[in-house]
Amino acid sequence: MLLLPILILLYGCKEPKQPQPDSIRAWIFWVKPKEQIIFILALMHKHPLLLLALIISINLLAQQPRVKHNTITKGANTFSFVHITDTHIGEGCEAHDYGTKGYYDTICGKEGGYPAERLSSAVHWINENAAKEDIRFVLVSGDLTGAAEKSQFMHFKQIMDSLRVPYVPLIGNHDAWPYNHYEDEASHASGDSIMNEVFASTFDGLKKLEGWNDGSRTVRWHNPESGRDAYLHNYTYHYNNTLFVFLDFNPRYHVRKAEPGIGPEARLTDTIGGTLPFLRNALSTAKPTDNIVLISHHPPMKNFLGAHYSFSAKQRKQLRATISPYSKQVKAWFCGHMHRWWRYSSVGTKVYETKANKGQKHGGFRVVQVGY
Repeated sequence: MLLLPILILLYGCKEPKQPQPDSIRAWIFWVKPKEQIIFILALMHKHPLLLLALIISINLLAQQPRVKHNTITKGANTFSFVHITDTHIGEGCEAHDYGTKGYYDTICGKEGGYPAERLSSAVHWINENAAKEDIRFVLVSGDLTGAAEKSQFMHFKQIMDSLRVPYVPLIGNHDAWPYNHYEDEASHASGDSIMNEVFASTFDGLKKLEGWNDGSRTVRWHNPESGRDAYLHNYTYHYNNTLFVFLDFNPRYHVRKAEPGIGPEARLTDTIGGTLPFLRNALSTAKPTDNIVLISHHPPMKNFLGAHYSFSAKQRKQLRATISPYSKQVKAWFCGHMHRWWRYSSVGTKVYETKANKGQKHGGFRVVQVGY
């Protein structure tokens, strides 16, 4: 019977090398509160020592580090970047409309919520430690907002603009389709257009950096699934012998159930102007001595959750075939979406899932060192 808390301790306090989607840790947080109470009462009655061990294990789980350090390559010279994901600005404020009225709105000075507080805390840490950690820039891999309201993007930008280093925002599934609540939402997935508007000055600054390529961000792409045009947020940044490739795998059709926005699954968009052709072209531009780092919102999970939350088995085969000729150069794939600290190998590279910034009391993120 003592196996349960031991497993919780093992899976909760260290980052597994292989994904465990059905782990005890996930079970604890997904069980309904009523069922949790029944379970705890039963333990109190029959196994008080086991309950004590369980409480200690859960307490240790709650004390996960807010910052994880990783080194993806070694070399005589090094630099670091920060990976943040799933900030979900506006989440927790669903009882009232964020910002001014509507989803194509603006900020009014009364915005708040715990995601904004945790992002502000992360920004403060980065500013305080940028010199010591040699942090050159920050990558944010999607779900910047909770519901793609313009005011939420604006508040995210307001917080991030206080960084002392450049940052790169990338679109996530929560950023694609603006809404206030179900049946009060935009007519189509216009979040990519709103991002282009809100972050115009951010990308103007990035375009001044040597090695920045704006990619397809401002190029209209016709989506055959939705029948509408969209802007795929794909871009690259070449810095110190490292090519960073930012990829937009978010679908643009409405979720196929009675909920607002788009679904959680990924789409390769293997059509003219799509993301997979962009990835093929970006990889072909890498120099033989370059390291390559991929960044997207969706992770290339290879377990049973993949088809629902990410890529199908067929899509993963396409990704593997695309990456394979550059497998020695593609050092890492950074992503979010699943709100967890996870590391594993998939589609021919190492995958790093970073926990949602909103999910850590003072904001969670990775500091990644790159050698060249």
